[in-house]
Amino acid sequence: MSITKNFPFEWLVGIRYTRAGRRSGRNSFISFISLISMAGIALGVA
Repeated sequence: MSITKNFPFEWLVGIRYTRAGRRSGRNSFISFISLISMAGIALGVA
């Protein structure tokens, strides 16, 4: 049985594209800025 069957479709898409960025060797500063902005949006919405 596949582990992906336990996750909703939205989670699978999110995990796929989140992991894809890490493998491409992006600039770590851009990743840091993206992480901070996502955390700020999450706190603002909550």
